[in-house]
Amino acid sequence: MKRIINTYLVVLFYIFSFNNEALSSGISEFKPIPEYSCVNHEENVLIVPGDDKLLVNLFDKINHIMALGQGHISILHIGGSHVQAGIFSHRLRMNFRELIGDYTSSKGIIFPFRTMGTNAPKNYYMSTTGSWRNAKCVDRLPELPLGVSGAAIQSCDSSASVSFDLKSCENDLWQYDKLIVLGEYEDKMRYPLLVCGGDTITPDSIEDGAYTFRPPYEASDGCVLFECSENSPVTFRGIITENSYSGLTYHEAGINGASVPAWLRCQYFDKEIKYINPDIVILGIGINDANVSPAKFNVDEFKTNYSRLIERIKFVNPNAVFVFITNNDCKLNIRGYRTGYNPNTLKVEQAFIDLARKYNGAVWNLFRVMGGPGSSKEWVNQQLMQNDRIHFNKDGYELLGDLFYNAFVGNFRNIDIE
Repeated sequence: MKRIINTYLVVLFYIFSFNNEALSSGISEFKPIPEYSCVNHEENVLIVPGDDKLLVNLFDKINHIMALGQGHISILHIGGSHVQAGIFSHRLRMNFRELIGDYTSSKGIIFPFRTMGTNAPKNYYMSTTGSWRNAKCVDRLPELPLGVSGAAIQSCDSSASVSFDLKSCENDLWQYDKLIVLGEYEDKMRYPLLVCGGDTITPDSIEDGAYTFRPPYEASDGCVLFECSENSPVTFRGIITENSYSGLTYHEAGINGASVPAWLRCQYFDKEIKYINPDIVILGIGINDANVSPAKFNVDEFKTNYSRLIERIKFVNPNAVFVFITNNDCKLNIRGYRTGYNPNTLKVEQAFIDLARKYNGAVWNLFRVMGGPGSSKEWVNQQLMQNDRIHFNKDGYELLGDLFYNAFVGNFRNIDIE
């Protein structure tokens, strides 16, 4: 017989039994939200239009980490410019880490966006040496093979290298003891080297399109050296940083201007998603798909493309929970709509509810949390959005991270468990 159990009380019981210290840190508490009149708090919930069995399994896994410090949660956040900026996603990364308690976390996939001449997340730092050409999934015909990062760079320069710094804190937050370099040489006999802690380390294993390093100690930075030439260029698609402890990994994959078809162009996506193996997939793709005339927006094609992307992920983890973020209210950047709002947002909203029902996922209805049609004007007035009424500013993105987290925790506290 099904019983309604307050999950939060179960968690508190576990914490009292196994980890009293974790209780004092305020695990599972809602984040305080400033008094903004533009926020519709009544809409700040996770909508679960279908079966919640996948969410129940996920929450049970989170409970186990919180109570016993055993297990691991992998989160993949895919989107466009909202994600590439790294503010929204990193706020969620920090909030989710607080949810699981004082356990080790890792930063996930990173990419040197500055080498491509574009903006990069500020929660880590990357630089390159040598000459590189680039491609990204928003290119109509990408000249390089792309993967889960949505971008790639290629070099035939003998001085080519990629350096990174995860900006770990004094408590060793984000340190890694496993590193996966995504990419390949044209000469399959070659492989990169990792310089870490003064040592030069060879790959522990080599697969098609991936090199795995396992340093004998934890580190927070490093440099990947590539020996390449005109006859043997190297293609680089990012680095996945991990550690062997229980906890959480939050992967952010965002490309400015990316639509769902753009992500479907990533031919290595299927291969690389297995290294992430996400338990939660946060999907915030849609605002670029909907930036067309209402007469040209085909909602059935939109859902079909989304299903193709979802199926590629479900092939790796059939139990992954998909959380769809609806498009934020925005103005449609075409003639005749620049002063109003984008009517396609309503179609995308319903499409996500349909997809969540189909895949037993959830929807965070950002469109309604903002206040619905035309609400972006007030978000600009309250200095949470940029004047383009599409992108948020730092305060706005951090607010979204707290609102999403509160919606997630609200559902986490009250769920049906068999």
